[in-house]
Amino acid sequence: MAGMDSLPFDRPCSVCHAKPTELCKNSAGLVIRGVHPERWQRESPSAQTLDGDIVRPATVFVVVNPDYGTRLAQLPRDEPVWILDTPVNRIAAEELWVSTQAEVRSRDVTLFKSTAPSAEDHVINHLDTIDLHHGVYSANPPYSAFEIIGAELTDRLRTELALFGLTEITINERGFRSGRQV
Repeated sequence: MAGMDSLPFDRPCSVCHAKPTELCKNSAGLVIRGVHPERWQRESPSAQTLDGDIVRPATVFVVVNPDYGTRLAQLPRDEPVWILDTPVNRIAAEELWVSTQAEVRSRDVTLFKSTAPSAEDHVINHLDTIDLHHGVYSANPPYSAFEIIGAELTDRLRTELALFGLTEITINERGFRSGRQV
């Protein structure tokens, strides 16, 4: 697997005993998408910038509500957002990009296209891509949670999120949060 030598671990996983250059395995010995929460928490809880600031793991907001629009501006400024590309959502994202372009760090908003038949499928179809952009291969520290807006928690979603180590579920007014202990 490409990038295995860049895993941020210097010792085997205490749960599945995967070597530092290997991804964790589930109880059946199959590679899971990511690492066990215990390994991630112990070995990569935060990162330090060149200025010495401590950076905490991000919550990635995944918005699959096609009419979320201007509510996008109400999400936390320091957290990445992946939002379904619809006319209403695109206008809101473009307005945010323009309004924050003079800032040192502009808003991290990504539009994604989906022709899936349901909100559940919109989320599931993009988990790998979001994990690739904000997980152990691309972010230090990697994300610790997904907050899903516009989809209901289903058994299928719960199962898919668990493959990424996101097993702690909290239902909220916008949808739900699926995270791992940090």
